[in-house]
Amino acid sequence: MKFLSKLLLAAMALAPSLPTTFSATLQQVTNYGHNPGNVEMWYYIPDCIKNSVSGRPVVIALHYCQGTAHNMYAGAHDGPSFREMADKYGFVVLYPNSLNDPGNCWDVFSQKSLTRNGNWEPQSIINQVQYAVNTWNVDASKVFAIGLSSGAMMVNVLAALYPDKIAGGAVYAGAPFGCFAGNGYWNNACAEGHIIKTPQQWGDMVRNAYAYGSQRPKLQLLHNTPDEILHYNNMEEQIKQWTNVHGYSTTPNAVSYGSPTSAWTRRTYGDRLQGLTSTQYTHIFPIPADDTIAYFGIHQNAPTACTKPTPTGTAVPTSTYTSRVKKWDQCGGLQYNGPHLCEDGLTCQYVDPYYWQCKEPVTP
Repeated sequence: MKFLSKLLLAAMALAPSLPTTFSATLQQVTNYGHNPGNVEMWYYIPDCIKNSVSGRPVVIALHYCQGTAHNMYAGAHDGPSFREMADKYGFVVLYPNSLNDPGNCWDVFSQKSLTRNGNWEPQSIINQVQYAVNTWNVDASKVFAIGLSSGAMMVNVLAALYPDKIAGGAVYAGAPFGCFAGNGYWNNACAEGHIIKTPQQWGDMVRNAYAYGSQRPKLQLLHNTPDEILHYNNMEEQIKQWTNVHGYSTTPNAVSYGSPTSAWTRRTYGDRLQGLTSTQYTHIFPIPADDTIAYFGIHQNAPTACTKPTPTGTAVPTSTYTSRVKKWDQCGGLQYNGPHLCEDGLTCQYVDPYYWQCKEPVTP
């Protein structure tokens, strides 16, 4: 329960207030068809494609525990939100909203959630995608999923169960598919990094969930070594799982330091798998949304009506703040709007819900 309590506090620290100045707004579909998992459907269509949504990509944005569709719409941390990315590049964002757990976590543990067409949350999410395809004629071959924490684990579930529906995913501080399997929303053994398997064992879990003879989704995995909620071991176990599924070596074929920003090291295992690691953050970190969108390839061919950023490849700054927070200074918390990136050798750590502070990292 110690880890679960920390998770709820971390979720409070990253929950932003909802902006109210956008022309296009968050909308709800109250009846999108078969909804066995009791999942709400919210969506955002930018003004720049409201009359030309046909053929545009889709990004599914999955919230964290204690988070909601509205939180994901508003944006998390101090990186650009996927709503902002949609405004730049012209795609639809779906914001599924979980209603089944009092803590708003996704079910990534039950047999029905780990089974294709298991009449639960993953199937409802996929049915939302199908609604978007049928209603707006979006590009069914360009559907991507991103998620934070619990939402990150749901990205792995969707990638494993619906590789024919999901083209790619970004897993921000998650755990392998099947790692949380059990009887409840929280799994201490997995969260604390005690579930260790061989690449073959992890890969078999994906293949046994859904035998798929074609190309699996491309994935970008991000995790911080001092993560106090989901131990960093979960990053390496995910690498084992997805390298095995894709047929890659667990040794990266390229390593880029300072990519996409100085805080990160990018390991590339093949054209369908990347792992990004940082020592600068804990469970909370600025989301490099621009880099993820570039990895998905949906930054290209944006409609001329959309606002395009200056081309910079994938090395795009992910924060509006350039200063680094000094030791003992504030770096996060409820209603905090300043920078989150600490100086070298420090990490942003919880003190209370309103105050996170740059300190020397504590070994998990």
